[in-house]
Amino acid sequence: MNPNKKRLIAVLSIGLIAGFILSKAIDIKVAVHPRIKQILKSAAHFPKSKVSKKQDTLELCYFENKADLQKVEKDKAEIELSQNNATEGKCSLKCVFPDGGGAVGFYETIPPNWADYASFKSDVYSEEDGIPLSLFIADTNNSSYYDRYNREGIVLREGWNNIEIPISEIGEKLILDRINHLRIFLWQVKGQHVLYFDNIRLTSAEEAKNQPATGPIEISIHPAKEKGKISRLLYGTNLSPKMESDRRIWDFVKDTGISCFRYPGGGSPGWRWKTGAADFESKIQNMPLGNIDYLIKFCEKTDTKIIMQVNIESGTPQEAAELVEFMNKKANFRVEYWELGNEVYGDWDKAYTSPERYAQLIKEYSLAMKAVDPSIKIGANWGERYYDRIKWDEIIIRVSADYIDFISYHWYPNHINHEHEFEGRVHPTPEEVMANSMEIPNIVARFNRIIERNAPHRKGKIEVTFLEWDGSWDAPSSDPTPPFAQGAAIWSLANAIFYADSLGQFAENGVTVSAHYNLQECMFGLIRGWDPAEGWGGMKWDTETIRPKAFAIELFSRHFGDILIESKVENSPYYNKAEDWWPSSYNGKVPYITCYASKFSDTKKLGIILINKHSEKDLDVEVLIDESGKNYNLSNIWILKGPDIMAQNDGKPRTVKIEKLVPIGVKDQFTVTLPAHSVAAMEIGTP
Repeated sequence: MNPNKKRLIAVLSIGLIAGFILSKAIDIKVAVHPRIKQILKSAAHFPKSKVSKKQDTLELCYFENKADLQKVEKDKAEIELSQNNATEGKCSLKCVFPDGGGAVGFYETIPPNWADYASFKSDVYSEEDGIPLSLFIADTNNSSYYDRYNREGIVLREGWNNIEIPISEIGEKLILDRINHLRIFLWQVKGQHVLYFDNIRLTSAEEAKNQPATGPIEISIHPAKEKGKISRLLYGTNLSPKMESDRRIWDFVKDTGISCFRYPGGGSPGWRWKTGAADFESKIQNMPLGNIDYLIKFCEKTDTKIIMQVNIESGTPQEAAELVEFMNKKANFRVEYWELGNEVYGDWDKAYTSPERYAQLIKEYSLAMKAVDPSIKIGANWGERYYDRIKWDEIIIRVSADYIDFISYHWYPNHINHEHEFEGRVHPTPEEVMANSMEIPNIVARFNRIIERNAPHRKGKIEVTFLEWDGSWDAPSSDPTPPFAQGAAIWSLANAIFYADSLGQFAENGVTVSAHYNLQECMFGLIRGWDPAEGWGGMKWDTETIRPKAFAIELFSRHFGDILIESKVENSPYYNKAEDWWPSSYNGKVPYITCYASKFSDTKKLGIILINKHSEKDLDVEVLIDESGKNYNLSNIWILKGPDIMAQNDGKPRTVKIEKLVPIGVKDQFTVTLPAHSVAAMEIGTP
């Protein structure tokens, strides 16, 4: 990870999903257990404020039956109802635009009074990246190009796009209670393009902030419906030769439940495993963890595995093959995952090259390393949306898919800091940070689409891993004047909630390895400082300051099982996140309540994680464990909490912490009150 990465300039602020789909899968009155409700609620003693009442959303266009199609004017485009992509109801409007472009519109068939609303919104699904969408809106007095409201060049990305336009901006051109025409079109495009439109609507300002549920929040858990294995390697982090290594660190690693280390932990140092030195980082010289034998001992003492980052910046395939032989045959400390390089797609990386050259390197290294041990897994750097302009990922898969066993994505979805302000802010809001975990399904889906297009024979055979990631990076790289950087989102409880949701999403979406960035440093570390000779905070860990995100990893590693089971949350209130300027961040609807359910293969227990992202409000959740013939009882509860959503431990150790609650028994139906801004882990067993 290099903090000097180039930024992508956003071409449009694309916004919010307000489509709210209600379904009733549980036709049962859920029993309330006041004791459980009381115990969990007692874990939070923080002041609460009122939540705004629900504001109306005005639907402009409906796409649910054939009669709705008669209201759509079309120019060259072909239209039909589709059940494949919908965000509101069962259907969307499928539009096929021919070579050269076309349009669909709504003339005098939409509500005319927009004055009482804050935003115009629409959900658009595109089957490809880079489609330039345009639209105009007119009132009864304006029909020429210069008199109407025009928005051109909205560049759509593959998948769902959530368009938002402020009504105030439209009102600068139009009379807001006399709107009569909306037209959406593609202009001078090459080739045929397919788009799906749904949930075209107006929303109020309050609706965009908070959408309450219309009924009780219900969670159903189905232990008999297994969805797959959960990899223990989801609970990893990055380890640098420059970090500390002693019993304090070993105990922290074991207590947190860290399962693996990516080594040498980011950057492109040109680490030489035979000497322990690095060609491009002199400070690694003579560091204990730079020595391969000491590294192995460190992992043995902490019961962790290594994800090896291969030196392709100054090494050779033969040198990498010799390291495979040493680790897997001579040292008897097997390494399964081998990532080729760090961020080869970026010009800050010492191994920076073209995708064609990198694809050739993948082939050369894979052949040499697998000649020693055919069972190892070779990983390639994954650029994601930032590098769509050079089709990095497409080329890598097209040319070298047969030599790749996993892709390594480095994910920092929130790029708001002192160097890159957003809306005049140097810190992201907690809601922005927490929302980004919802982008993980989109990232995995994009990967699968690229595989299907470029190497369909490898579908299901290449794993997705996240070998660097964090929810924000707005903290300083060295300590400011104490009490440190109060207000930094990266050190906050909000980031811990993002971590918990991300780990759950990793499990739900089949991710096999994740390694947060990183174990120890001032800015990103799970704990503060690192070796004093390095700088970046240059002080030994005080043994007290543990970042809240470490506790999120601990809850999953300790109390989440190894088999994913089906769970469903219905009727959760939600908020909406607008698009910021960084392409791998999420935009759209964000549920306040999420649930991840598992079971332990070696016991009869269930492991359930419940998350409440609301900054102020406790939320009641009705839980049903749907498994006939079994009676469950709640045995243990752990809750991650703090006095407010931006609470941190830097300068104030133990402000945010995990609290174990008093065990209590319940039936298979119960009500839980989840405190505001909290993560609860439950172990539920049979009597």
